Amino acid sequence: MYYWLSDLRTNLDNEVPTSTEDPAFWQHMSTFTLGLGFSPTGITPSGTTVDQIFNWANGGAAISGFSWPQPSSDSIYNITDMAHAAVNGHGGFYSATSPDAFASALTDALKRVNERIGSGASLAANSTKLETGTVTYQATYYTGKWKGDLKAFTVNPSTGAISPTPSWTASTVLPSASSRVIKTYNPSAASGSQFVDFTAGATTTTAPPNLSSTQKTALGASAAEQNAVIAYLRGDASNEEKNGGTYRNRDTALGDIVDSQPVYVGAPDANAFFGKTFSGSSSYTTFAANKLNRSPRIYVAANDGMLHSFNASTGAEVFAYLPNAVILAGIKDLSDTNYGGTSLPHKYFNDGELTVADVYYSSAWHTVLVGTSGRGTAKAIYAFDITDPATPAFLWERSAGDGLTNSNYIGQIVGKPVIAQTADGSWSVLLGNGYNSTSDTAALLQFAITTGSLTVRTTSATTGNGLAGPAVWMNDATNGISTNAYAGDLTGTVWSFALSGTTGSTLFNAVDSTGAAQPITAGILAGKDPDTGALWLFFGTGKYLTQTNLADLSVQTWYGIIAQAGPSQPTNLVTHLSSGRSYLRQRSVVAEVASSDTSLGARAISAATAGDMANKSGWYVDLVPPSGTGKGERMVTPNQFQGSLLIGTSRVPESSDPCNPSGSGWIMAVNPFTGTANSTFFDINGDGLFDKDSDGNSNNSDKITDSSGNVYVVAGVGFSSVPNNPIFVGNTMLISFDNASTGDVGTKGSVGTLERLSWRELLGQ
Repeated sequence: MYYWLSDLRTNLDNEVPTSTEDPAFWQHMSTFTLGLGFSPTGITPSGTTVDQIFNWANGGAAISGFSWPQPSSDSIYNITDMAHAAVNGHGGFYSATSPDAFASALTDALKRVNERIGSGASLAANSTKLETGTVTYQATYYTGKWKGDLKAFTVNPSTGAISPTPSWTASTVLPSASSRVIKTYNPSAASGSQFVDFTAGATTTTAPPNLSSTQKTALGASAAEQNAVIAYLRGDASNEEKNGGTYRNRDTALGDIVDSQPVYVGAPDANAFFGKTFSGSSSYTTFAANKLNRSPRIYVAANDGMLHSFNASTGAEVFAYLPNAVILAGIKDLSDTNYGGTSLPHKYFNDGELTVADVYYSSAWHTVLVGTSGRGTAKAIYAFDITDPATPAFLWERSAGDGLTNSNYIGQIVGKPVIAQTADGSWSVLLGNGYNSTSDTAALLQFAITTGSLTVRTTSATTGNGLAGPAVWMNDATNGISTNAYAGDLTGTVWSFALSGTTGSTLFNAVDSTGAAQPITAGILAGKDPDTGALWLFFGTGKYLTQTNLADLSVQTWYGIIAQAGPSQPTNLVTHLSSGRSYLRQRSVVAEVASSDTSLGARAISAATAGDMANKSGWYVDLVPPSGTGKGERMVTPNQFQGSLLIGTSRVPESSDPCNPSGSGWIMAVNPFTGTANSTFFDINGDGLFDKDSDGNSNNSDKITDSSGNVYVVAGVGFSSVPNNPIFVGNTMLISFDNASTGDVGTKGSVGTLERLSWRELLGQ
C-alpha cells in the first residue's frame, strides 16, 4: 500500500485522473495481481468473494467479521495475499483458470488502467432557492468499462457548498433485471399497441414476444441469442464472462451518461403562464394545483441506449425506454467483450439532451418530455406524456431511418429540443437537424407535439452542414405564440426563420479577423433589451464534436447581435449584420490570471465607454488571452441568463497533456447589451464579501490588476478542469466539471434591474 499512498513524483502537479476504484490524484502505483489456476481461500467469513471485498473498499456494503488469512511459507493463503495486495493498491485481482480467463483478465486490467471518470453535462437541482432540502443531481461516465451513474448531493443551506458524499447513487439501487420496467417502440405493431415491453421470450427458444422481425434480427440470429441479449441489456449478469458466459463484464447495467443533462420534474409552476391569453391558459393554475404532490422524478438518457426515470428521493429506477432506432443502431454491441476497445469502439447510443414542458392539447394540460439520441448513429427523437410519472404514456418516435416524410433531414442532433406553441392551441417541438443527415444540409425541424409529424424549414444547399439548437421567440408575449426561430450552422451562418414560412434567411456570418468561418455548434439564446425593445441573439463559436477538433487552435468568438431593431431604432442595425464584424463593437480580454488547483482564475474584458454602442449592431469578444496567442478556447454550450447578466461558458482543450487530457475553461458574466462587466459579480477569494474586507471597507479583493497596475472588474472565473454550464441556487453558482468533480462559487446575485429576458425559461420544470 506504501506505493499507492506515497506521491512518487513530488515535483509534478497532482493531476492524475481518478476513478471510483482508484481515487488517488497524486503520482502513485496501483497493483494488479493474477492467480494462475487458483482462487483465494481462507477469507473470513467463509464464502466472502474478492468482488465483495473490492465493493466494500470502494464504498459499498461493509462485511461483518471480515479478516484476511495469515500468509506463510508454502501456504495456499499466499494466493489470497495477492488479492489483499490488489485491494490495498486499488487495482484488481484475477483468478485465471483457463486460457480464455487469462486473456479476459488482461483485457479487464487494461480497461481499468485506462478508466477515467467524467461528467459532460450540467448539474440539475430540485430548487433555485438555497434552503434546507435543496439537492443537486450529477450524471457521470467512466471510460474503459463504459459504465455510468446518477448521484444526488445535498447543498449546504448556509454556504451553498455541495456535499462531497452522495445521498444516493442510482447504480446501487437499480432494480433487478427481472423487475425493471423497460419499454420500446415496435413500429410494425398495430396502432395503439406499439408501446411494448422489452422482454425476452417465455423460454430460451421462444422468440421475444413484442418485437418486430427487424428488431429481433438486430438483437441476434436466433431466438436464444435474442433472448440472451435482451436479458443482458436488462441487467442480467449470468452470461457475463466473469460468470462463465461469453458477454462483456459490467459493474452495473447503467451505461455511461456523457452529454445528457439530468432533468428534475416535480410540481408545476402555477405562475408559468400568468397573463397569457391562449387556449388553455385560464385552466393552467388548476392543473398546477392538482399536481402539487406529484412524485418528483429525474430523467436522463444513457449510452446503455435507454431513457431512464429515477425516483428523485431514492435514486431507484422506475421506468426506462429503449428507442427502436437505438436497437437497430446496434445496441447488441454492448454485450460484445471487445466493446470499448480498438476493434469495437465506444458508441453514443442515446446521448442527447432532454426537454420537459407543460403543453395544452386534447382540451387538457399535459407534461411532455422530448429527447434525442444525440451524437449517436440512431438519429432519433422521441416524446412522452409524463403528466403521471407512474404511468408515462408514449407519444411518438421519429428517426432518420423510419421512412416517413422528411426523415432524410434528421441528423445527429446535439442541441436541446425546444417545446413551444406555434399557433393558438398548436404545440410543437423545434430542433436544429444536427449533423450527418442524409440531406447533408442545415434545416430547422418542427415536430407536432402529439403525432410527431415533421415539417422542415430549409436553408441553403451547402452540403457537409447541419443546424445547431434554435432560439425560439414570440413577438407578442401575451398570446404565448412563438413566431420566429434563430439558429447557427457549421459554416458560421446565423439563420432567421419565420415559423409561418418554409425557408430560412441569412442574418449574420460569423468569421474571424482573417475571414475564416467560425462554426456554430451551440444553441443560440434570445433576449430583449428592456431599454430599446431590440431583440438580441447570444452565442459562441467553435466545435467539440470529434477527436480532431481537440487540436484546433483557431480563434473563436463570443457574440451578441441585434436580430430585430427596437421601435425607435433604425432598421439598418439588422441589415448591417450582412457586413460581418464591421458594425459590431469589439471587446477584448485585457487581463487574466490563470487558475490553479487551489484558486480560481480571473479574467477582465475591456470596459465600455459612454455611447460606444450607438449605431452598433452588437458586440464580440475574441476568446484569446491578453498575449494575443489563441489556445483553442471555444464556446460549445448555449449561453444563459442569470438575472440581468449574460453567462457564457468556454472550454480550452489540452489534448497534449497526458495527465490532463480534457483541459480548462472559463465562466464569464457580462451585460448582455454591451458585452462588458460593469460591477462585481463573482466572489473570487471566497470570503463572502464583494470588494470589501471584513471591516466593511472597500478594496479590490474581487477585482483583477494587470501588469501596468490597471484595476478591472472581473468578467470571468477560470478553472483547471473544463466546466459544464453552471446552475444557480440562490446566489451560489454550482458547477460540474468534466472530471466529475463539482464546485461552487459565490455570486452577488442580480446586478442592476431585474428583467425577464427569455420566455423559454418559463417552460422549464
